[in-house]
Formats: sequence, structure tokens, C-alpha cells
Amino acid sequence: MAATPQANRRRKSIIPGQKYALGLRITGEAMQLLEQEAAITGRTQSEQATHCIYWYVDHVKQMGGPQALSYWQSLAQLVQSQFPGESWLKTYDDYMAVMALLREELARRTPPLKIAIQDQIDAGYRIAAQLATTPAKFPRRRAHLQDMLEVMSRCPDFPEADREVFRRAAGAEPPLEVDQPPSAPPPRPTAAHPFWTAWSLGRVGIGLSSGGPETEAEAEAVAEYFAQRADLAFLAGMPARPSAKQVLQYRALLVEHGLGPPAVPTDEASEMAPAEVRSEDPVAATAKRPPPTKRRRSSRPAARHA
Repeated sequence: MAATPQANRRRKSIIPGQKYALGLRITGEAMQLLEQEAAITGRTQSEQATHCIYWYVDHVKQMGGPQALSYWQSLAQLVQSQFPGESWLKTYDDYMAVMALLREELARRTPPLKIAIQDQIDAGYRIAAQLATTPAKFPRRRAHLQDMLEVMSRCPDFPEADREVFRRAAGAEPPLEVDQPPSAPPPRPTAAHPFWTAWSLGRVGIGLSSGGPETEAEAEAVAEYFAQRADLAFLAGMPARPSAKQVLQYRALLVEHGLGPPAVPTDEASEMAPAEVRSEDPVAATAKRPPPTKRRRSSRPAARHA
């Protein structure tokens, strides 16, 4: 097929600001609209056509793209179908009605939430921990948690090891209601137990570092802070309002079952430890401490009030 002269003609580079002739054909309706808008604005047909092209391109960009423009146009059509014109912008009742209409429509169009497989597995271990600490006096809650674990144990997207853990956790016996620490949750084959993440947050909450060695007094302080925070208890998979004693017992039980805190590198642990712990000679470090000051009792007699 022979090439046409137009195809062989080399296209010149377009210079911004310079005007070019554009040969195209439009419908009669489009021509009438162009002439009407040009007569209203005082522009020529060429200027009005250029203005329409610029306006459309900028409008699409401002709306977020072609798909977003179509989305907003559908919402505008919904509003116009029930509140024609622009009067609803000036009336309080109509404006609130339009807000309710848009809120309901946006909720209806909400796309489904996509949760990653690993996030679903982590949620399953938190559910297993909650079930392990829920006593038998809450049968409805236990039944709800067991149903969720049974569904997760049949999910084909989960690894078989995790599915087996969920299956065993769903059939576990409820913990004793005696004043004993709750039974340990099923061991996680890969990641650390979420209790230690919550414990690290509790340490930070009272002004300590997130990890490293801690004294008995510090552990008790963290447990007291832990017991006051329902969000930390939820993250750790414990009941909503555990006591400080239960938190310490649960912590000791995890360590006993081999679910202790994740190992901290030696260098990092030495950096997070206090100065007394990092010292080579703890006796010398203790000797350097200033003696505690004693408050002197005033020799002046207390004022007597009539």
C-alpha cells in the first residue's frame, strides 16, 4: 500500500503559545453549544473551543482522574435527582438531608477490605490467646471464639502448622477459675508472643527502655501500668481488666513454657541497660552514689491556732 503525502509529511515541532489550525468535524448540536457559549462570554469560536479543552483537562485532573470524575458525577446525579438545582446549598434542612444521602451512598459503595494472609494468621493467634484466658463462666464468648478458630483451622490459604494450632486451641479445656495464672496460649512456631510487644510498650509508658534487663521493682511497676491499660491487655491477648498480679503470673507462665521475650543482641542490651548495669564493677558504681539526704526537723514549735 502506497504511503499518502500526509504520511510522508514531516510533523513540525509544536511551539507553546503559537496558534495552529485544527481541522475537525463536529456535530450540529456541539456547534450550537459552541456558538452559544462564545456569544455569552464574548469569545470567538476558536477561543471558546480552546477554553473548553483546557477546562476539561484541568477538571479531570482536579477530580482525581477519569474514574474519579465518573464517580463524583454519579454522586452529583444522585443529589440532583432528589434536590434539583443549587438551592440545597443555602437551606440547612436540605443541606443536612444531602449529607445523609451522600453518607449512606458512600457507605454502600465502600470497597471490600482486603486483609493480608499474615495479618489474618496473627489475628488467629490473638483469638487463641483470648480463648485460653476466658473461663468457663463466659460460655457465649468462648463459643464465639471457638467458632472463629474452627473457621480459621479450615482456611486453605493458611499453613498447615497454623491450622493445626487453631484446631487444637478451639478444642482446649477452659482455664480453672481458682486464683491461678491463666493457662499459656498455644506456642507460635515463628514470631514472638504478642504479650512481649505489649510489655515493651508498658516499659516505654513508665519511662523505661523498650527492652533489656529489668529489676523486680521495675517489673511490678510495668505490671501496674499494664493493668490500667485495656489496649495493652487486648494486644497481649489477656482479659480486658487483669490485675497486676495476674499480669506477672501470666508473664512467668510464658517464660516457663518457652515463650519468653525475644533475644536482644549483647550490644543493644548493654546500651539499653542503666549505667549501674553497664559498669564493670557494680560495687564501685554503688559507692559513687551520693548518700540520701535526710530532712532536718525544724526546732521551731508548731504554731497553735486558737
